[in-house]
Amino acid sequence: MLMAGNPDQTRKNSLLSTGPRSTAGKAIVSKNRTTHGLLSQQPPLLDSEDYTTFEGVLNGLIEQYRPLGPLENHLVQAIAMAILKQHRCWSAEAIAGDRLIAHETLAQHYPQEKSGGGLDALVTAITTGNRDHRTATHPEVLTTERRCLAALADEVETAWLDSPKGKTAFSKWCGCPVGNDNEQSNYAWACGHIVQAVADACKDYPNQVRPQERDHTHPLLAAAYLSHDCQQPPETGELWLSESLYLRKRSQSLCVVITARIEVIDQALTEIAHLTALTKRSHSISEELELIGRYEARNGRQLKQAVEQLQQLQAARQTPDGISLNGNKARKLQVVANG
Repeated sequence: MLMAGNPDQTRKNSLLSTGPRSTAGKAIVSKNRTTHGLLSQQPPLLDSEDYTTFEGVLNGLIEQYRPLGPLENHLVQAIAMAILKQHRCWSAEAIAGDRLIAHETLAQHYPQEKSGGGLDALVTAITTGNRDHRTATHPEVLTTERRCLAALADEVETAWLDSPKGKTAFSKWCGCPVGNDNEQSNYAWACGHIVQAVADACKDYPNQVRPQERDHTHPLLAAAYLSHDCQQPPETGELWLSESLYLRKRSQSLCVVITARIEVIDQALTEIAHLTALTKRSHSISEELELIGRYEARNGRQLKQAVEQLQQLQAARQTPDGISLNGNKARKLQVVANG
């Protein structure tokens, strides 16, 4: 029986090894690979890539092929890098596809330039002096509308509540006896001031924005013209107070609608910024997809070539009789050698 110290027999036995089986043995082999073997040097990875993923792929290939010698080690690592490059191609294709979808979504839901409109539109633009081609969904237009809406909400909310003149008129009204001539004039002035302050705030708003922005705000302004009969004062201060509370509720309801519109604008601006960030690159997406496809095809050829070379090397690793040292034949050879 041949001893384990025989070099030839040791090499033959190593070819028959199925690798570590226990958890401790696998940990030792993994440490040896990291310290001395294929994983001793970290491969060139991108910042977005995880070394643990590459390590898992390489360990799987080592378990499958069990390379011997520097050439087989190199081919195994080349296969691992080719697999990693394939994942890069898939990621690049996904990014390019996202940008293509972003282009279509931005053009469909948030167009930023008006269509041509023909000669009539050109004549109208020249005669009116309005040559702004931005649409109502242009980020600058939305930002302007949001700023004006916020100012309108503040003005409507505080037009009568914080008005010194309104408070003075209200105090005068409460101090006047019923039937006093000054009573009706004070009430008419105070109530008129409150209603007019809210109405003026809404009337001034359309003049602060562009015509294409008013389409979104006309429904809001329709609720702002508060009608009230200033010539019929209530008979008591309590009725006057109830009238004031009614006007306040109307103002607050208008502010709620304005706030809802501001939230819609904020959401649109956020989505536009996200879609614009995906479409920043200058070259066309079709050209980029073509380059990715060519790179992927070349990487596939390199992967196939590395696998074939590794399989050929391992197939050539045979006994002098040309019988592969795998399976039952290898075990029979060991029994014969151990005689």
